[in-house]
Amino acid sequence: MPGTDTWSGRRRVRHAEDAARLLTEHLRVAGEPLAVEAPFEVALDRVRLRGEIDRIEGDATGLRVVDLKTGRTAKSAAKAEEDLRLAAYQAAVREGALAERLGEDAPERLNGAQLVYVGTGGKRAAVRTQTAPPRAEHPQWFDELVRDVARDVSGEHVTARRNAHCDHCAVRASRPLQPEGEQL
Repeated sequence: MPGTDTWSGRRRVRHAEDAARLLTEHLRVAGEPLAVEAPFEVALDRVRLRGEIDRIEGDATGLRVVDLKTGRTAKSAAKAEEDLRLAAYQAAVREGALAERLGEDAPERLNGAQLVYVGTGGKRAAVRTQTAPPRAEHPQWFDELVRDVARDVSGEHVTARRNAHCDHCAVRASRPLQPEGEQL
């Protein structure tokens, strides 16, 4: 088998095989797939969200948005509740972007979203859940965030803010918040 002639190659192959096994096991007990790799486009205020949802599972009584992850580390339950990708996917369903595939009543049937991690090396997939917006503690959090970001980046000035990705930014030398970019 190609790629198995080195220790790191064998390790990568073993990781891929483990992920495939966990995915197979997860799909065996998951809900019926109503859509797979479903593209969407939806307008929220002045922002157009586009993407592709890995899976939408469920039946006539409810549906769930699922994002399959191959990373080795699963987010915490609290971080999953704030996951922007899941929130965007739920907003797409809520706004009717997939009504042709899921039915006009899809927004009412939405039961939340899940991150399903198959690359963690565990005995089973690690599943993290995001509450459906109508049942969330603050139902409009994602819409408010989208509105705030749209306002912040469409004004005359843009405020730079540090975040978890700053240390790995490919253009950090041009970022005033980074020591390399202070000269700007």
